[in-house]
Amino acid sequence: MSMFSQLRSINLQSRKWVAMAALALMLIFSKTAALDQNQISAGYLNIDVNLPGIPIIIDNKQIGVSPMTLVPLDTGRHTINALNPHRHLWGQLDFFKEIYIQPMETLTVKIDFPSLLSIRTEPDRAEVRINDQFMGKTPLNTPFPDDLTVELLLQKDGFQDFKIKLDSLEQPFLSVKLKEIDEIFNLKKFLKNQQQRQKSRYRRASYGFWTMSVLTGLSSIYFKRQADDNYQSYLNSGSYNKMNRYYDRTIQYDHYTNICLGLFQGCLFLSFYFMMKSYP
Repeated sequence: MSMFSQLRSINLQSRKWVAMAALALMLIFSKTAALDQNQISAGYLNIDVNLPGIPIIIDNKQIGVSPMTLVPLDTGRHTINALNPHRHLWGQLDFFKEIYIQPMETLTVKIDFPSLLSIRTEPDRAEVRINDQFMGKTPLNTPFPDDLTVELLLQKDGFQDFKIKLDSLEQPFLSVKLKEIDEIFNLKKFLKNQQQRQKSRYRRASYGFWTMSVLTGLSSIYFKRQADDNYQSYLNSGSYNKMNRYYDRTIQYDHYTNICLGLFQGCLFLSFYFMMKSYP
């Protein structure tokens, strides 16, 4: 091989290596430029929630739970939802906000869900005091104070005070059955027994008058039949003396019938009256 051929081969190889190096540099520069362009067209989102473990939803897709920092987002509008841990309580809604991300912006969204204590009592309408501050009457959903120790007091007329100390909000729901004051409880028990005895008397009176109404009703039927029989004998009799006797008996049995019928109606009315009085 001549010297010229060797030089020509070396020249071709060097050109090939130069072309490959140039192509590699172009690929590196293009990827760097694309990466820079993507970084410029994106922003970041910090989500600061006062409670850990809250599900975070961005653009209708759950991306994790709180706390969350430096969440990359494309520039433009986005929606943020955070599920309220107290949403099962009346009036407690989930967090919702619409944001706009600027290029290279780091946006911080602060979400503050209050710690709530739901209080129920039996009976209702008991006064609620937390650290000697009146909060309302049960049933009640009240914010839980940030104090380390909270003193809860429930008060209702005729019932014993209920007092408890809460060191933390481990149980967000509190249900209490209040106890009646002994004197009032005994008085209510006495009045209830008196009422039951009175109702028992009314029932016995109702049964007695009902029995009397049955007896007087049967008696009025019996006397009415006797009056009809004597009147029929009066019509069929041919003797003047017998006619007078049958007529007098007819008048007498009619009189007895009217008396028994009046007693029947009165006893029936009194039976229903005392029966109604025996029920609350």
